[in-house]
Amino acid sequence: MNCPYCGKPMQSGYIQSGQRIMWSPEKKEGFHLVDRETDFIISKGFWNGCHAESWYCADCKKLITEVDRKSEK
Repeated sequence: MNCPYCGKPMQSGYIQSGQRIMWSPEKKEGFHLVDRETDFIISKGFWNGCHAESWYCADCKKLITEVDRKSEK
C-alpha cells in the first residue's frame, strides 16, 4: 500500500494490545463498554491478544487501519 499523504510505500504490520482495541469519538478513562451508536472495535482476537492489521509510513508518521463496521452491527 502506498501512503495517501506522500505516495511512498508503507510498511505492513499490526497494532497489538492485551485488550481489545476500539475507536471512539471521545477519550474514555478506565474500563468502559462499547457504545454501539458511536464506538466500534477495530481489533480481532481475544484470548491470545488483540490485533489489527495496519500500514505505517515512516516519513509521515501515519498509521492506516481498515475497519469493517458491518460485523459490528
